[in-house]
Amino acid sequence: MNPFNDQLTIEAAWRARAIRTPAGVCAPGERPGDRMRIPYEQWRDRPSAPPAPETLHRRILASSNGDNTLIQSPRGRIAVHEIFLWNPTATVDIELFDGPSAADFSLSLVQLASFAIQAGFTLGFATDPHFIIREGNPFILNLSLLTTVTGFLKYRII
Repeated sequence: MNPFNDQLTIEAAWRARAIRTPAGVCAPGERPGDRMRIPYEQWRDRPSAPPAPETLHRRILASSNGDNTLIQSPRGRIAVHEIFLWNPTATVDIELFDGPSAADFSLSLVQLASFAIQAGFTLGFATDPHFIIREGNPFILNLSLLTTVTGFLKYRII
């Protein structure tokens, strides 16, 4: 489960219990006008929800056999929300890895055997990620032949 979703659930519950007045929204337990009674700096510095991780977009252009790094090892984990692959040139075996394919600790995520010419593969956008790459590992696309595969992916660093 994504901890960010837990934070969104907490915020939604808070908003559902909020009191709406002509003066604005009051937090549960507050009365209309309570915010006016505390200094602005104290009200401004109250804890708030952390900002949502930014959804990033990356073009894919893999053109060598073996490992092609789609996303370098970041600080944090890679949450892949959407991926699209297109094979314009030659039938090829494709595999997506969590970490380098030659490493003992790598994890094969998807295997596409005999990925045909002029064919596409997609995992459409989803709020829950399709894959979560372990912290410190790159996201790898492995090609069995010297060919070109294009596409894009949408991800977040969590």
